[in-house]
Amino acid sequence: MTTSPPPFLVVGGSMAGMLAARVLADHGPVTLVERDPLPEQADARRGLPQAPHLHALLARGLGLLEHWFPGLRGELIRDGAVLVDGGKHVGWLGPYGWNPPLRRGALESVWATRDFLDAHVRARLRRDARIRWVDDLRVEGLVLDPSRRAVRGVRARDGSILDARLVVDATGRGSKLPDWLRDAGLAAPHEIEVDARTVYSSAMVRLARPLPNGWKVIFVLGAPPKVLRGAAMSEVEGGRAMVTALAVGGEPCPEDAKAMASYTSQLRSSVIGDALQGAEWLGPVRTTRSTTNRRRYYERASLPAGLVVMGDALCAFNPIYGQGMTVAAMEAEALADLLGRMPPDDPRLAPRANRGFGKVAEFPWVAATGSDLRVPGTRGEPPPGLALAQGYMDRLFAAALTDEEVNRRTTRVLNLAAHPLSLYAPRMLWAALRQGTTEMVLGPVNVPVVS
Repeated sequence: MTTSPPPFLVVGGSMAGMLAARVLADHGPVTLVERDPLPEQADARRGLPQAPHLHALLARGLGLLEHWFPGLRGELIRDGAVLVDGGKHVGWLGPYGWNPPLRRGALESVWATRDFLDAHVRARLRRDARIRWVDDLRVEGLVLDPSRRAVRGVRARDGSILDARLVVDATGRGSKLPDWLRDAGLAAPHEIEVDARTVYSSAMVRLARPLPNGWKVIFVLGAPPKVLRGAAMSEVEGGRAMVTALAVGGEPCPEDAKAMASYTSQLRSSVIGDALQGAEWLGPVRTTRSTTNRRRYYERASLPAGLVVMGDALCAFNPIYGQGMTVAAMEAEALADLLGRMPPDDPRLAPRANRGFGKVAEFPWVAATGSDLRVPGTRGEPPPGLALAQGYMDRLFAAALTDEEVNRRTTRVLNLAAHPLSLYAPRMLWAALRQGTTEMVLGPVNVPVVS
């Protein structure tokens, strides 16, 4: 008599966890365990503190989700998500001025609330008979074989044991896996933090008039080290808009509607403050301070076989850069590629997956921490060569204002749709060299008239 192998086990119903479950389901049954009760609709859950703030599904992430869930893009838009053409629908005030529109090669993204996005992916997965959902159950440790060299499952708070042949930790920024490893007598991974003391506040509004220039999304960025305040605004589902104010380096951030309106009116450009005039405030201002970049180098650790770490549990970025969901999708893509080349029970799978995820996270980590390390007082060790890389990127960003090809390539890389090495192609090197020195535009900066 033969018995079925234990299922794959994903701990955490985050976007990373859901995408891991979807990929693994093509190779065997999956159990997805989440500590929070999971809503059926687009409602908040306790373990997603970033939900009340702006979220975008970047072009790379959107394409991957459409691959795994055919028709999802259409469902999102049909139900009210906002489709954004990055070439003409985004107003972007960077340190050197307003980025001009792109005439070709623009990127498509979807903007909606995080609860809305999660609910649509969760609904698709709930219809997949290969995936078993267990919510409102807290996992509290690993179950290892007698040699402590392989994972055999996890232990839950209620005393139950969930057997598994592969365990994926997708429990996010608050992952307890380092503690679980230490409890099992194993070494936790090396960990690095970079903290720019970012605070951001968001609120939902209904605007009295359309945004200028046909824009659907507006960014008014700071210009560290001199300007430490910024804001963003995006249309979202339900005919609403979300506004986010952000401050770094210990600067204060608004925590009520009146302060938000005043704050956004006094930035390098008042365009967001102007848009808020006459707006209907649809809820309270929500503030988040849990924004530290944290990377755990599981790819360098001696982990038990069958243990994989994804998403923010592996590498958590300052959320203001909007990379998290797309990086999670890219990690799921890397896992799917591995599973296409080796059986899921191969002991080499987990270490190769963790190394692959580390490579996926490398550029987003450098981009996020490199920006945060410009902020005075940021805590964290700069990577080697940071000043040289920052100087080069400054020249490219300045050149992008007058050179559409530079604008297109830098935009694609920052949206994770092109390889970072494309920024060092001869065409880009020449543009940076020709640009020479750069000077930030600190404000006030007028809104351009885009035809």
